[in-house]
Amino acid sequence: MAEKVKKRSGKREKFSRHKLLHSIHHAMHMAGISDIALEERIAGDVMNRLKKKKLVDTEDIRKTVCYALRKDNHHRVCDYYELVWLHAKPVRIKGVIKRDGRKEKFSPEKLFKSVQKTFKLAGTQDGLKLQKAMQDILSIIGKKYKNEYVSAENMKEIVGYVLVKRKLYGVARRYIQYRYM
Repeated sequence: MAEKVKKRSGKREKFSRHKLLHSIHHAMHMAGISDIALEERIAGDVMNRLKKKKLVDTEDIRKTVCYALRKDNHHRVCDYYELVWLHAKPVRIKGVIKRDGRKEKFSPEKLFKSVQKTFKLAGTQDGLKLQKAMQDILSIIGKKYKNEYVSAENMKEIVGYVLVKRKLYGVARRYIQYRYM
């Protein structure tokens, strides 16, 4: 059985079945499914598949969980599982002011999906670059607009700024083009 997990930061920690179950449970909850037996079965399948490795990284775990979920025809849960990290450090803003003036609850998933779509349009398939960019974007939004509303235009500028800062010029260009379509 996997004994250690190498985090994206490089830090290593003891493998935790509890954390694995919690993340699967959270993804299932987001997908509107409540099935403890399924959560246990998926966690067991993941642990069985990873048992030959002493050290696994978070990407190994993510891929293995999604493989088990898709094999069980729970594609939507896998989609949510891939987004669980978005909620690790919640962004504390009141919401978003849309271009037409409406106020809406902030959805990190919607922002992620729009950035992810532009990564695909730009031909960039690096999930780690996408995640790091999103973490920067959410961090800036959370600090700059804590307990306030952020306009869609300001959010777009922050996304563009982060993409350029991370030298993702093609993605930044596509994002700006995509947001004006």
